Formats: sequence, structure tokens, C-alpha cells
Amino acid sequence: MSQGKVSQWLKLLLPLLEKSLHRLKMLPQRTADQLYLSLKVLAEYFILLDGTERPIPRSVDYERQRFYYSGKKGEHTVKNNLIINKEKKVLFLSSTVEGSMHDKALADEMELLFPPEGVLMQDLGFLGYSPDKVKVVMPEKKPKNQELCDEDKAFNQLVSSMRVTVEHAISGIKRLRTVQEKIRLRIEEIHDKVMLIACGLHNLRIEYRNLS
Repeated sequence: MSQGKVSQWLKLLLPLLEKSLHRLKMLPQRTADQLYLSLKVLAEYFILLDGTERPIPRSVDYERQRFYYSGKKGEHTVKNNLIINKEKKVLFLSSTVEGSMHDKALADEMELLFPPEGVLMQDLGFLGYSPDKVKVVMPEKKPKNQELCDEDKAFNQLVSSMRVTVEHAISGIKRLRTVQEKIRLRIEEIHDKVMLIACGLHNLRIEYRNLS
């Protein structure tokens, strides 16, 4: 199949796949209000917050190059923040933003609200992010020119073992190679659309794996 035919089929099939996943209720929430309502029905909850980046083709425009360049990855990227539960299901997907934006800045921009009786686990990339009503758990930061005490090291190991869940979820999302590799399709908001679909397919896989 030629590249032109591939592009034509994707333009037709991607919206259909998105609608199907929406009908099955497998797509993550995209707004703060929707996330709040989905968590409010739970007596208590444990969720994990993390960010993920994906490479994009380098623009020929210098200003766009600077806008999308990620110093963390050393290439041009877009990124999203994700909220995942302990069953590895993606509950929330942020808007897709430029790779130069910091994880914490994106978290602030999301303006999320959380019901009480919940725990939010995050890494040091979100240092300073402390939303109301939810208990925030994150690793202890190493003091400048000092070492962590044994108690803090043990705590960090515990946090790390619990945060493996979010890493496994992101790996599951990126089983769809479209969100692993550089997308060269010229479709409006294509980077956001394919990430949303990848999260929906991951949630579908988790749902039916649990049923079996």
C-alpha cells in the first residue's frame, strides 16, 4: 500500500475508531470536571500522575523548533500528562502540548479538582504541585551536597515500586507504534487524536484482560 493510500485510510478510520472507543466508554476523561465526577463516586481512590513525551518531525521554522524542543529528551517532542489508577487504566489525558513545557507547568494548567479521601502519587517532576483535598505522595528529594538518610531511601524505594504501575501503563499505551514514532500525517490535531486513541485501546485491553 502506498503512503498516499495509508494517509487516506487513516483519515477515514481514525475518527471511526475514536467513536467506537467512546461508545464503549474506554476513552480517558479530558476535562477537570469529568475527572472529578468519575472520582467522586468512589469512597476512596489511589491514582498516579505522570508525563510522557513523543517525538515529532523537526520543523523547518526556527521558532517552532525552539517551541517544541525538549531538553529532557534532546529532540523535538509533544507531551501529555496522564492520570492512571492502580489497575493501570488511564483515567485522564491532558491536552497535547509542546515538549518544552515542564510537567508541573502542564499540571497547573490542567486546573484539576480532586474529591477528598484520595491519594495522588507523583514523581519529582511535579515538585511543588499540591492540589487541595487529595493526599500527595512523592519521593524525598536529595538535599544539596548531602545524602538521604536510610529511612528516606527506604521510603523512595517503596514509592518507586508502586510507581512501576504507571510505567507499565505508558508502555501499554505505546504498544501502538503511531505514538512511538514520528507522525508525518498532515491532519489537524493528529498528535492529540492518536494519543487519545492509544489510551482508549490500552483501556480496552485492560478491561477485557480483567474479564478473562
